Order: sequence, then C-alpha cells, then structure tokens
Amino acid sequence: MGSLATDKITYLNGPQEAGPTPLHSKLVQLLQESKQARAPARQWLSTIEAFKQKGVKALELEDTGIRTWLEARGDEAITREALIEHLENRTFTIKEVVLSSPQYKGWHQKGGNYFEFLYIANSERDNVIDLIEEIEYRMEQFNFSPELLAEDPAAVIQLERRREELMTHKGTAYDFPQHHFSKVVNGRLGRNLMAHCRVTIHGGIYFIEEIQSDWAQQGRRNNWQTVPRGPLVTNTEAWAGMVLRRHLQLAAQMPTIKHVAWITESMRNGGQQDLEGEKTKELQRKAFGDFVSARVAELRAARINAALPPERVEQIEEQIDEEARHDAHRVGLRVPGDMLNDFYLKVVPKLADKALGKSGVKASIIEVSLGTPALPVKVPGFEMTDAARQELAASQVVYSRAPLRAIRNQSERRMDPATYSAVQRGLHNAHEMLGSARHVLFASAVYDLATGRQVAGKYSNRILVSLNAENVVGAVDHEIFHFAHDKLLTQRERDMVAREFAPGTLLNFRVREALGINSPAARQCLESAEEAAAHGFQMWNAGRLSLFELEVRGLFDELLEAIKVCMRWIQRVVLEHRVTNSEELFMALAAGQLRNDVDEAPAPHLESRHEAHEVG
Repeated sequence: MGSLATDKITYLNGPQEAGPTPLHSKLVQLLQESKQARAPARQWLSTIEAFKQKGVKALELEDTGIRTWLEARGDEAITREALIEHLENRTFTIKEVVLSSPQYKGWHQKGGNYFEFLYIANSERDNVIDLIEEIEYRMEQFNFSPELLAEDPAAVIQLERRREELMTHKGTAYDFPQHHFSKVVNGRLGRNLMAHCRVTIHGGIYFIEEIQSDWAQQGRRNNWQTVPRGPLVTNTEAWAGMVLRRHLQLAAQMPTIKHVAWITESMRNGGQQDLEGEKTKELQRKAFGDFVSARVAELRAARINAALPPERVEQIEEQIDEEARHDAHRVGLRVPGDMLNDFYLKVVPKLADKALGKSGVKASIIEVSLGTPALPVKVPGFEMTDAARQELAASQVVYSRAPLRAIRNQSERRMDPATYSAVQRGLHNAHEMLGSARHVLFASAVYDLATGRQVAGKYSNRILVSLNAENVVGAVDHEIFHFAHDKLLTQRERDMVAREFAPGTLLNFRVREALGINSPAARQCLESAEEAAAHGFQMWNAGRLSLFELEVRGLFDELLEAIKVCMRWIQRVVLEHRVTNSEELFMALAAGQLRNDVDEAPAPHLESRHEAHEVG
C-alpha cells in the first residue's frame, strides 16, 4: 500500500473463505454449524437469541445490528448463507497494525525488542478502500519495474478491472454511521482506532507495557453523550479482552516465550517499579475513604430520622456524600488519580484466566527479570506451559471465551429432544411464576435439570446448601454470596461489586472494621473485592453492618429474597419428595405448585435478620 508497506497489517477476523482467522465470531460460527438452512426472519431472530446460552455475547448482537435487520423483515424467508453474508458484511473487521516506526520508543522497560500495535475497526467500506489502495500500489510497481510487465502483460488489465469493480462497490458498501473517531492515525491506517497495545519481548518473556483504549476512556468520561459509540469500546471487558486474547495468542505462537507478564502501576511508560509507592497510593485512597465514611456517619446521624419520607432520605444521603467528600478535600485528603492497578492487577488477570480456560494455568504474581541491566520485578503473569500454549494458540473469539451468565446451559447432546423441550418449557414456566430470573437461575443451579438429580451441596469445595440446617440462609450466607456472584449477578452488578468493595474503598474498610481490622477474614478483604462483599453480605444479613449505599443495599435485598424463595421451594418440593425426577419437577412447575409455594408466608427461621437492625 505505498507508504504502508513497512507496517505489518493483519486482518484478525472476517469471512473465513480463505482459511481460519486469528479471531472469529461466535455468532457466525454457530450459524455455520446450524442445520437450519432456510427460515423466516422471525425464526432466525429466535435462534440467534437462543445462542446467548451458547456463549454469544449480547454486545455482539448489538454491534452487528442483526436484531434490527431481522425484525424489519418479519416473515421473509432467509437462507442461512444470506444471513451469514449479511453478518460478515456488517461486522466490523479488526485490523491489527504493527508500526514499523513506534511512536513511544523511550516509554518502555529498557532492553528487549519493543513493538506498538494498533487495533482499528474497519467497516465494509474501509475494507474496500484498503483493497483499492493495495491494487493501486501493485499497479505502481509495474511503472518502476518494466520486467514485471513483460512477464505478465495481462496483469495490469486484470488489476484495473478489479479496481473498477471495487470503485463501483465502494459507493454501496456498508460504513459505520458515526464512529470515525481516531485522530491518532490521521486516516493513514484507518479512521476508528479502538485500542492499542505496547509490548517488549525480553528473551523468553512476553511483557505487555500497556493496553489502552482512548476511545473507551473518553466515552466513559463523557458518559457517551458527546463521543460516538463503536464496536467493543463501550465495554471494558470486551475491548481489553479482545486485545489481551490476541497477545496471549501471539505469545503462545512463539516457541521461545516461557512467560507472559504485564506491568504494575508504577511501571507505566517505562517507569521503575515502586511497590512502596503503589502501596502509599492505596493508603491515600484508604485514608480518604475512612474520613468520608466517618463524616457520612456523623452527618447522617444528625440529619436523618425515621419520620422522613424515603425520597427525602435519598436526597439527603446524596447531599451528605457530596459534603463529606468536599470536607475530605478541605483537609487535604485526595484519591490519587489514575489508579492503574485496578486494571492491571484485577481486570487483566481475570481476562487472562478466562482465556487460559482449562489449561490448569492461572495468572498470579510472578518474578521476572527485565531491563538493561536485568533487574527482578514482581509482576502479574503466568508460565507458558505446553497446555497453556495449546489453549491460547488456537483461534480466539472476538467478544469473549466465557459464556454469558444465563439459565443453566443445557446441552442438546445430553438430552433427547423431548426432554430438552420439557426443560425449556419448565424454565419458562418457572420464570413466569416466580417473576424473577434470579429465582430460576438459583433453582436451576442447585437442581440438575438434565437428569433430575440434586447437585452436590458444595460450591468451590465449600458448603453451599445445608438442607437440614435450622436456619438455611444464615448457615450459608457467606458462601451463598460467592454462588450468587457467579450464577445470579449480571455483568454490570459484578462490576459494581468489584468497584464498591475493592481494597481501599470505603465499603471495604467498613467491612474490615466490622470483622476486626486485624482478623484473618479482614485480611481476605484486602485481597479480593468479592471476599469483602461476601463478608459484607453475611454481616449485613446478621444486622452487624449498615449500608448507606443504595445500589449495594438494593442488590443484597434482591439476592436475599431470591435465596429465601428458592430455599423454601427446595425444602418443600424436594425434601418432602413431592417430585423425584426432572419430568415430575417440570410437571409441578407447569401445574402451578411452585407459585403456591412462593405465595405462602415464609418459614420463620428463613426471615432476614438484618431488617430490625438496618439504619435508615
């Protein structure tokens, strides 16, 4: 492509006619595997919605616009090939550019071989423009090399015909409506820079210096009001996961790589690791949180009483929070900006673990030697074992390897069609009767829908349900929160838990304070937001922790209610042997027995214990 020839360009996804691509669409893959050759648009829409239980992300459906396209066609018959062709034309192509002249050569850990990668979203029109530029470049070569023309005189004519075809197609090719975001590449490589990654290879260490999306960052800061939405960038796990999976794939394909690792906060832009400095920033955040917590409690006691209506309480609480933060600033307390460890020590390791799948390898803090001279640093990463290499080197999905949290994923291979249909009808009935997807999720997770057998009473090798306990919810509320976190929460809710209970936050401190600041349980909270939330749920339910945070309190209330309803059902329906297998279970659901159980008054020993103690 003329001046682009020295930049290495790879199209990571798209039509697979020429062979497998580094990344692939889970949606297209499932359609290709479908036995349905032709169907009305409405039926295809139902099929695609069902794919969410097989790992297709809702964001992929949103980014492709496939729902809108199918809804507009109603009962029009569409072949599978036409549907896939439309998807592939409308799906953005991820163009990976390895810059031949890196822009930030001095901003990385010294030594090693340094690279900069750009990830650009190409529309169908962008791809056509790239092809035209490639053809024009090849045609130029004939002007400078007459011997090439002598070898194949018809080549120029063929190229010109192809260029004319593409020029005609260019006017009708699909383009992004509004994206055109990037000023960094100035139109030279593409208009929609989704993300970039900077990497240094130190011998056998594949070291990630930075994963970043300026587009996503500006969108979040402006609440997507003045920044156009684009593929992947509206979801951190989506864009960061795509970039990370690609680099884990690249590392796995290099036989010399023995470890993959990435920076901690102080190593940004080539900085020397300063773990003490990172700890100081966390302490500053903690001091700010502690002050705000104490000030909120003081102001709340003075201004809120039981006589106030709920809407007025909510308004006062917002004012109190703002005033407490202002007072913290007044006395010189600040939350340090740019807390990158939240991303590199929490988000990226979880994304890596998802990509590593069943390899048996997990991300952890490892020691590697970097720089010139080589110095040991403690950074997040993992060893590239043979199992990890095999798992990562294969084609990766664009959106995520992890399936969506959904009703227990049923495999048609495990059940005959009649049983599978009965399961789906039963789940639908349960949802209608209970009125909450959480209840259905809970019931399906503690009962084996495929075989009708109870699932073992453990979760992550810990007790999940003690069916004979006098107080079922109270006996297991800590571990049941871990279960709920994995099985019942949406991604937004899990993100909220990670944000609100993260080490250094106000809630994390209050939970540790309630536990006893130096207790082993409190130390767990310093390592994991989920552990802090589980302890917080347990103490809140026992009346030992008051919650001012409305979003957290609402989530805890909803989870507790879902658990209470489902435990009553398990005790009454299963333990009393009113059903003994999956067929009877779903017959009971269809007959309305579950609804009757839900409508009955809760058993006294299942009542929440936090209600009498909750402040406000």
